[in-house]
Amino acid sequence: MCTVDEVYEYGQDTFNVPERGEIRIEGCPSSIGDQLRHASFTQQSPGVFTKSHTAGCKSVKNFATPGSRIS
Repeated sequence: MCTVDEVYEYGQDTFNVPERGEIRIEGCPSSIGDQLRHASFTQQSPGVFTKSHTAGCKSVKNFATPGSRIS
């Protein structure tokens, strides 16, 4: 298991997801679980999801919570 690089609280509009490493989002309502799993997040416990990458370059992708916009 990787160490978590960033921890976010649900409710922020946008999360940076690095190409390498792991992030954790805490405090997620159950209604968003399917959307996070569809975006390749893994549920660790109720309300806690993680996403990890082991790819080559370290660019950043953005994940937006429903109802928010990525500019």
